[in-house]
Formats: sequence, C-alpha cells, structure tokens
Amino acid sequence: MNTPFSNAARAATQILNSAGNDITRTFKAILDRYYLSAVEYRYWDDLRIEPTARNSGTKAPAFALWKGGIYLYDFDNAVLASEKEIFFTVQMPHGWREGSTVEPHVHWINKSAGTAGHVVRWGLEYSMTNIGSVFPASTTTIYGTTIEGGGVITAADSHLITKFSGIDMSGRKISTIIACRLFRNSSNAEDTYTGTASLLYIDWHIQMARPGSRQEYSV
Repeated sequence: MNTPFSNAARAATQILNSAGNDITRTFKAILDRYYLSAVEYRYWDDLRIEPTARNSGTKAPAFALWKGGIYLYDFDNAVLASEKEIFFTVQMPHGWREGSTVEPHVHWINKSAGTAGHVVRWGLEYSMTNIGSVFPASTTTIYGTTIEGGGVITAADSHLITKFSGIDMSGRKISTIIACRLFRNSSNAEDTYTGTASLLYIDWHIQMARPGSRQEYSV
C-alpha cells in the first residue's frame, strides 16, 4: 500500500542513493526509520491454527462424522480425567505489531440442540518466550465462556465463537513461540451444555504493523 509518507520516503532515498557520503548515509538511516513507522497501518488479521489432534487415550477428541462426508473433532461432556484436549504451537509473524495484545478464540458448533443460557467452558493453557530466552517454569491458563455476537446454544449445528481474554504480549518480539493446549473444561460447574461441542477452527486476532520485517530475525 502506498501512502504520501512512504512515497516521499522512497523518493528521498532514491535521491540520496546517488550521493554516497557520510551525510547521505546518516539521512538514509533516518529515512529508513521514518519509512518503517510510516507503513505501520496497525490493522487486524487472523493468525490461523488448523485443529489437529496429536494425542491418544481418553483425553483425545474423537474425529467423528458430522454430516455428509465431513469429520470434526468432538469435545464431549467428559469428567475431569477425560476432558478433551488438543495441542498446537504458534509463532508470531514478522508483520505483527510487537508487544500488542493478541485475542485468541475458537469457532465451534453445538452438535445437538441446547437451551439459551447453556455454556461451554473452553480452556487455553500456554507458555511462551522470545528467541534466545528460556520458557518459564509455570504455564498460564485462561478460560472463555461468552459466545460472541449474541450467539446461543439452541438450534443444533450453530456456528459459535467463544473468545478468551487477551494475552498480554508486552516485551514479546516477532517469532515469539507460544506452546498451547486447548481443552473443554467440561467438568467445571460453569460448563452447563451436556451435548458435544465440535471444533471448527482456532484463530487469534492480532494487530499487524507491516507486510513483514526488514530484518530476518527482528523488525
């Protein structure tokens, strides 16, 4: 995307490229920094995570037939020892606005009809660190119950979105790695839907600052 600021920065850089002295290099450094800030549009995008179960046993969600020839991962109303879970890892992209809060959420369906007011309690456990840093000894777990957009668990096969609280990314840089466990906290009293929740997708809303980074491992 072109802006008056980015066009002016590019034109000035082209002029300075023809000189090649210390003053020119100083001005080019200033323009590089100016150009970088000029293209920080700060728009939202999805960081998409394809649901894939890599575990087995009683906590592994069944990959079950939904309709036609389509299968989805089923998170049933299990007791604590059998709460369904999947695992995934996220890497923050090079265009992400470093340090800005990320907003994780899940897309899912209620496989059977429910009643308005029913709740599915999703949990997200995670641990993260920057390149070259040590992962913390403990993990963080957040929970989500509110269905976005006024959705309710009534008619079966409704496309629902449950949002978690935002994750504070202060001090985090591009290529930060976040190791995650997503689970249905069905044993909790707050989870009142007795049917099966089938997972459609996982994604995080993130603020993008630019198409990518100017350096390979830093902004």
